[in-house]
Amino acid sequence: MAQNLPHLLQRPAIPPNRWSRKTLRSYNIRLVARTREQFFPNMAFPVPDPPQQAIANFLADAENVGGDQTAILIRFLNSAMALQGGDESDVDRYIFGLLQALDYEIGGPAIKPKHTLRFTIGNNDNRKAIPNLALLGQNRIQLLVECKTRRNAKNVAPQVIASAIAAFQNRTDLAVNEMTFLCLGMRGTCPTYFRIVVNLHLSNSVGTGAWPGYNAPTEVEVYKPDIPLHVGMLGIEHRRLVCQDLHALRNILPPDV
Repeated sequence: MAQNLPHLLQRPAIPPNRWSRKTLRSYNIRLVARTREQFFPNMAFPVPDPPQQAIANFLADAENVGGDQTAILIRFLNSAMALQGGDESDVDRYIFGLLQALDYEIGGPAIKPKHTLRFTIGNNDNRKAIPNLALLGQNRIQLLVECKTRRNAKNVAPQVIASAIAAFQNRTDLAVNEMTFLCLGMRGTCPTYFRIVVNLHLSNSVGTGAWPGYNAPTEVEVYKPDIPLHVGMLGIEHRRLVCQDLHALRNILPPDV
């Protein structure tokens, strides 16, 4: 009987790196697909290429076309696409370099690898969420990134969502009852974009391991470009699409307040 009554069940204190779709269901968290136009409602079409010179070089040709930053990006891209011998750190380095080339650190934010966040779940406050990358403003986290290799690409969405909940739990102003987080999930060099509103009710439900209620679903907006996993950003057109989207994402980052 209890299997049909989720509000009676105490959820286990699952660490963020083991969150799965089942964990999302246990907290009434749903993924809602969005188109490119829906996720970036103010994006101009046709979309211009990002203006940075390193990105212009990066989009000019599949081979190294000159410039130290471009050469580094292409080297990291090839490593991140490796099916044999590659690991998450190769993907980390690639997306770190790409975000830097797209000026994500201009104006004050800093990209930090392996940023540790205290995470309370199921009345256990000893868990940690460690996103692969976090864009840190002075007052809040502006972007969370979860990276997986092509070979091990499972549970990107659940794990980056867990990091967003942890980021809310670690907010500097405890009077804030709701925050919107933008997240990026990388499967090799294929991105998926997430927008999640974390409120106090969801945070407390996770913190105590309680069912949040049938009438309190959390809907996570998801935009996934149609890029084959085995091709990724090796193709120039896919490379251009991702760079345009990341440029648009930078323009809608939450204010650092």
